[in-house]
Amino acid sequence: MRRSLCSDQQIADLPKKVRNGEFTLADLDKTAQRAVEQKLTPYGFLHSNGPKDLAMLLFNSGTQVFDDHAKQYILDKQHVLETFQSLKQMVDQKVLPSSMMSISTNDRLKAMVNGQALFMEGGVWEEAKWQQNDWNKEMGKVSEQWIMEHLGVMLLPPSKQGGKPLTVSGPYVYVVSKQTQHPDLVQRLLTDVSAPDFQKAHAVQSSHIPFTKEGQDLVKDHVWLNTVSYMTQYSKFVPNHPDEPKFEKILTDAFTNLETSAMTPEQDVQWMEQQMKLDLGNITVK
Repeated sequence: MRRSLCSDQQIADLPKKVRNGEFTLADLDKTAQRAVEQKLTPYGFLHSNGPKDLAMLLFNSGTQVFDDHAKQYILDKQHVLETFQSLKQMVDQKVLPSSMMSISTNDRLKAMVNGQALFMEGGVWEEAKWQQNDWNKEMGKVSEQWIMEHLGVMLLPPSKQGGKPLTVSGPYVYVVSKQTQHPDLVQRLLTDVSAPDFQKAHAVQSSHIPFTKEGQDLVKDHVWLNTVSYMTQYSKFVPNHPDEPKFEKILTDAFTNLETSAMTPEQDVQWMEQQMKLDLGNITVK
């Protein structure tokens, strides 16, 4: 966050305020709007346009997207509408660019590392990309120390005061065919490749958090990973369902409709209902 908007101490306190539910998405919007109005940055907020990350913006308003018991998708109309209204407001205020859904990941990361955006939604692994690519206009690649000094990191703020922030993950699992002739060898292989030392090697190179406590214990001397490791406690998973790609396509198109002003928030929710019924079959509409 730019120091002309607030003090160094306020910036340092922001991740804790987000965890405590004291700094909300509306506060982020107001702060970003000030930055744009004062011409401190061209962009106030750049969200990720990856479909799993788009779902995080829905989860943040309390939206349910899947019924685990019934094994079918949900259109939680009121909460989806609240999310869309909030995003449309950001577009109208010039906080969020209307072309957000067509901005590439690399361009989003370049904007952030060059001070052209106040807030950016992304993965913790973006830190490695800033170190490995010549994206900063003055220095090219930047160091971990530079990142820690110039870019703060926090969870997505909750939508309401006192709410719990979150992040999102995909339910990645190892799948082994039941037809395998050597299940004991497969089990040994999976155990070996998941060894904490291998997790550490991958984590340090790619800025990913190790997936076991033993692996996380080995990277406590890595400043960035140690800073972001608490975020796993706030993670929510997207549905683990064969139709998830279809739902993600609907969601991507809905965000594009909204942010380009092709549809109003109300029209977009109705469009989502039609598409979900068409592409996903039986759904629950709330």
